[in-house]
Amino acid sequence: MIKDIFQRYLEQTKVDVIANYDRLGLRASGKFADGMEVKVSDTGKALHGEILSEGHGWFLEKGRSPNKKATKGQIYFMSKILEEWAKDKGIVLGSPWMAAKKIVEKGIQVPNAHNKGTVFSDVINDKWEDELLNRLGTYYIKLIKTDIETNLKTLIQK
Repeated sequence: MIKDIFQRYLEQTKVDVIANYDRLGLRASGKFADGMEVKVSDTGKALHGEILSEGHGWFLEKGRSPNKKATKGQIYFMSKILEEWAKDKGIVLGSPWMAAKKIVEKGIQVPNAHNKGTVFSDVINDKWEDELLNRLGTYYIKLIKTDIETNLKTLIQK
C-alpha cells in the first residue's frame, strides 16, 4: 500500500514536471516528456523511487558546461543537434555552426533569457517533500489507528 502511494505521487509529479516544462516553453521535439518514466522499488527495508528522463533534462535545469576540447567534430555534432532542435521548435537559426561553436566553447548558462532553469525545482521542492511526507504519514496514522482498534476489540472480548 505504501508503495502504491509513493508510485501515485511520483506519477503525479511526472505530470506536473511535464506541465511545467510546457508552461516554461521548453518543449521542442517532446522527447524529454515522452521519455520520462517512474520507477519505484521496495527492497523490504526501504522504498526507492525515481523519475527518469532523457539525459538533457539535467541541462534544462542546470545548464551545460563547455566541452573539455572544442574540436571541429564536436562542433559539427552539436550543430546537427541544434538544426534538429530549431526544426522541432519551428525557428530559424542564423548559423547553427556558430551557435554550436559557442555552446561547445562556452557552455550554456542557466538561468538565461529563454530558460529560468526551474523545470524540476518549480515542482520538486520543500512543498513537494512536505506533501509526500503528509501522504505517507496519513497512511501510517490510519494503519496504527486500525491496529489499536483491533487490539482494543480483542482485549474487550477477553
